[in-house]
Amino acid sequence: MPFWDPAFVRPPAQEQSIAVAEARLGVTLPAAFLDLMRQQDGGRALDFDYRGPEEWAMVFNDRVLPLAEMTTLAEEWEGEDLEDEAAPLGALDRIVIFSKHGFRLYSCFDYRESGPHGEPAVIGIVVDIDLPEIRHRVADFSALLEELVEAPP
Repeated sequence: MPFWDPAFVRPPAQEQSIAVAEARLGVTLPAAFLDLMRQQDGGRALDFDYRGPEEWAMVFNDRVLPLAEMTTLAEEWEGEDLEDEAAPLGALDRIVIFSKHGFRLYSCFDYRESGPHGEPAVIGIVVDIDLPEIRHRVADFSALLEELVEAPP
């Protein structure tokens, strides 16, 4: 199944940019995610539906971030008034954003918890009235991709 929207083509990620991103973030990015990034370093994914909770239909929000723009929630929210409100989420430096829509919706790799293949869980975070909340979780990125279906035109 195609993943990237052909109307928004970007160059593929190079091994050097992958290594730099992983070193900067302090993580090993999921293999299935890197497979997609080697096709195209971020950009607009096709419109997908999710064969699971309806709320996951916007899992990639506006776009998948290029490797150079990926960041942790700790870096994203540094200096914001979310520090106390985000405390229940735990170690924000272990949650890596791979897609976002403004300041309200995030799709993230959760390195606080590993899935069955030893890779991070994937979570959807919504900030509602300055209270961040994990609304969705799947075991890992491969499991997420298995549940995506291209949305009808």
